[in-house]
Amino acid sequence: MTAPRALAELSRRVLRLAMQALGVVLLLFLILESGVAGDPAERALGDRPSVRRLGELRVELGYLRSFQAEALRLRLRGAPARLSLKPHPDGLQLLALDGSLLATLPVKGISVTDFAANLRTLALPQSMQIDAELRGEGTGILPASGLRDALQSSQLAIDSRLPAVLPWAEARPGWQRFFVQCGELLRFDFGRSLDGQLVGRQLRERGLRSLSLALPALILSSLLALAAAIFSARRAGLPSDRRLLRLGASVIAVSGVSWVLLLRGVFAAQLEWFPVVAWDPPSLGSLMLPILIWAFLAAWPDHQIYRHILLSESQATHVLAARARGLAPRELWLRHVLRSASAGLLAHFVLALPFLVLGSLILEQIFVVPGLGAYLVDAARNADAAVLRAATFLLALIYLVAQETGDFLSSRLDPRFREAGGPR
Repeated sequence: MTAPRALAELSRRVLRLAMQALGVVLLLFLILESGVAGDPAERALGDRPSVRRLGELRVELGYLRSFQAEALRLRLRGAPARLSLKPHPDGLQLLALDGSLLATLPVKGISVTDFAANLRTLALPQSMQIDAELRGEGTGILPASGLRDALQSSQLAIDSRLPAVLPWAEARPGWQRFFVQCGELLRFDFGRSLDGQLVGRQLRERGLRSLSLALPALILSSLLALAAAIFSARRAGLPSDRRLLRLGASVIAVSGVSWVLLLRGVFAAQLEWFPVVAWDPPSLGSLMLPILIWAFLAAWPDHQIYRHILLSESQATHVLAARARGLAPRELWLRHVLRSASAGLLAHFVLALPFLVLGSLILEQIFVVPGLGAYLVDAARNADAAVLRAATFLLALIYLVAQETGDFLSSRLDPRFREAGGPR
């Protein structure tokens, strides 16, 4: 391939990767901003957080441009001493102590001062009268729709015996939040989790722990699966091949959790060949048992895939022609079968890389490895949007890069991929 063609192909792949990454960011924004995961500010602060703290945290998370709160004193006559405001599509609902609706306050198009004054003129049950006094400078020019933006899903309790806090906020538009998040993700600035820790640092530290377990296991399982697949493919249909297939099916049929508990109980608890806990302190010896267990469990599914690829290549026309010419079996497999199958084998290996993190979840839990799997499970349980956004983006980016890398290497190893334009 000439230099201009190579540069054009590289530019095309980089542009396609960038567009796919932007699509991932957009999909994450639509999912996490839809409200399915709940309000991250309320989840972070727990039960009954103050409106002031909620507003400040929403500013930190990027949902609000600005937030402020002013003192509000109410004098109630002929009414319960405690009221509350609740956001509603038609404005703000004024609720009594028992939760009954007293009135709906139309907050669109009026100032905060007008809002406080209108509390006195509402037609409320039993001729209830409310006098409101708003303290603070410069609040008269603020639109009262900022009250609803400040409260969002929370509820503001107003007690006539205590000074309440009247919040006001300026919401950040959705398109602006998207571009802010897009810029942060593309420069790998993942912010902080709900517990205040830097997400990027946690992902880096825990990711390295997971890779110390997953990467050696993947390499070992792939080598075992390839050796078993070559053995089976060269003896296809013979009793040894059938026994190996039945053994693999038996291992796959049993739950992976059962195998992990059984093998740990035998080799760690009973024979005491390995430590029961793999991360106290971390070392290759302590990680050896979970690595071997992973390799044992992952080798059998890969064995069946590799066997199918090798059998397909062994029946190719050029291989049959070489066999008819009397080429020795060892040379036939090295020069023709394995070389032709290398593109498919490499593609399967490369595309397995992004699943290393989640694949180690069971082993991390059982062997008490503080890796990335448990971190993501806790983030999903707590609806930690920052962690979920960062981890999903990184995993998707790794998958896209692995796909492009496998596509490129396959096209270099097998001319048929170049002729067909590569796999899509």
